[in-house]
Amino acid sequence: MSDKTKFSTSIVAITGLITAVGGLITILFNTGFFGDKKGDEKKQPEKEVVYIPEEKNDDEQVIRIDPEPKSFVDEEVMPKPKPKPEPKVYNLTGNWFDPNYPGAKYYFNHESSGAISFTEYSSVFGQWVVTSQGTGTISSNKRIEIPYNTSVGTNGRFDGVLSNNGKTISGTASDFVSGASLPFNLNKQ
Repeated sequence: MSDKTKFSTSIVAITGLITAVGGLITILFNTGFFGDKKGDEKKQPEKEVVYIPEEKNDDEQVIRIDPEPKSFVDEEVMPKPKPKPEPKVYNLTGNWFDPNYPGAKYYFNHESSGAISFTEYSSVFGQWVVTSQGTGTISSNKRIEIPYNTSVGTNGRFDGVLSNNGKTISGTASDFVSGASLPFNLNKQ
């Protein structure tokens, strides 16, 4: 046997082997042995055939085959989901006081835009005098932030949270000049 014959015989044998391996891989893939089981997509689920008798004349019966049978499961009427409650909108306009500080009272003005302004009044020698004022906002989670200026030239910020019933505000007033922080528990009158 010559080298050319050995070479061509080897080529034919290798080609046959590659074809056999490729065929085996194709069969294994289509049967779902490995891969992403695309062979399952080719299989159509068998449809259930329902025989429904229909009456025709007095003596004859015709049998009709329904290709799309209907489910015999009782259909339940699903209740409509309850609508989510609208967030309550509180109007904070009015007089507020803290029972722990009887010498002070506060007037809040809550505008329809959501802006909140307040004026603090303090009792000085029996007279109510304006001691601080500020304008801020209330967020959707009922957090109130109001930067303010005092009548003696200092400034600070009131941070509070409105209660669920809208009648109390708990928070602190922080003076930026002195660094003092005073807790508040305001009640609406």
